[in-house]
Amino acid sequence: MTTHILTSGRNGQTEDVRYFCSFDCMARKILEITGIAVSDAGEHTDREGNTYSWGAWPGGSETNYDVWCVGCGDFLWHGLECACQNTEDDREPLTEAQLAML
Repeated sequence: MTTHILTSGRNGQTEDVRYFCSFDCMARKILEITGIAVSDAGEHTDREGNTYSWGAWPGGSETNYDVWCVGCGDFLWHGLECACQNTEDDREPLTEAQLAML
């Protein structure tokens, strides 16, 4: 499974990583955040010096936390510190209110 990521930061330091289930979900979020339409992997630095990088990423990367798509809310994978009783089961998608907080 391939996912897509958007990283953001300043001065060469990554401050945030957002995961997506597809290029389309990622492209919509990049347009929302930066105002630019993307068609491929790339990078953009805005007027305030915030740098955004995006592209494909191997799915199921090791994270300590469970991961959902920031674009649509679909569950992507269980984190290493997941408290689920059965990590074979997918978790529920995020609600609109939860997505709005990301």
